[in-house]
Amino acid sequence: FDNYNDSKWHPVIGLRDMTIYENNLFVSYIDEIKKDCWNTSVISGKINYDKIKFKQVFKSKECVSKVNIDNEFNVQSSGGRIVKYDDDHILLSVGEYKNRYLAQDKNSINGKIIKININNGEYKIISMGHRNPQGLYFDKDNNFILETEHGPRGGDEINLINIREFNNNKIPNYGWAISSYGEHYGGKKADKLKYDKYPLHKSHKEFGFIEPLHAFVPSIGASQIEKIEKNKYVTSSLRDRSL
Repeated sequence: FDNYNDSKWHPVIGLRDMTIYENNLFVSYIDEIKKDCWNTSVISGKINYDKIKFKQVFKSKECVSKVNIDNEFNVQSSGGRIVKYDDDHILLSVGEYKNRYLAQDKNSINGKIIKININNGEYKIISMGHRNPQGLYFDKDNNFILETEHGPRGGDEINLINIREFNNNKIPNYGWAISSYGEHYGGKKADKLKYDKYPLHKSHKEFGFIEPLHAFVPSIGASQIEKIEKNKYVTSSLRDRSL
């Protein structure tokens, strides 16, 4: 691969996902936006068997670091799944990097699914309240998106995002880090203050959020989700290395 011509280019430290359509390779990765401050970015390039010259498709001005209100940070909670939406847009999942409070912040892309215009980099938040979204599938026939995400200790989720809702300028909210069927690592006795701030209620609907289609307790390490035939889908488990 050949880096595109940008003197501020940073080395890629963590590829998250790759997808191809119309002879273009799209790559998401963990990007150092500024020193010791990171987020999930996307580049693309025409397929070429000698070398690929990339250009930036999406790069947020916002970044996350260890310096935050909780002093917690984890690059593994970065999301990064890419799927095609239409000829001009892709969908990108962005994790909260263990900056949990950002998932409920409408001004942040973290803990969200976003729709990106691949021509100008503009984006729109289409769902929020996610922890570490790992799987995306856009079902054009049924006009919805299926999303899988890693919960904390337990509570991996499969969520359905209704296209009509974000087209009406509503942001569907899936509850993290207020509601979850999992628990914080260490449990309530080990970290009461964390539960005071992020209670992980065992209901989404009662607190104004959308319930998952299914929650896995214990977690399976849910990854990509795909359609295999009419109204049938399969998701992969990183934990069990199975479908």
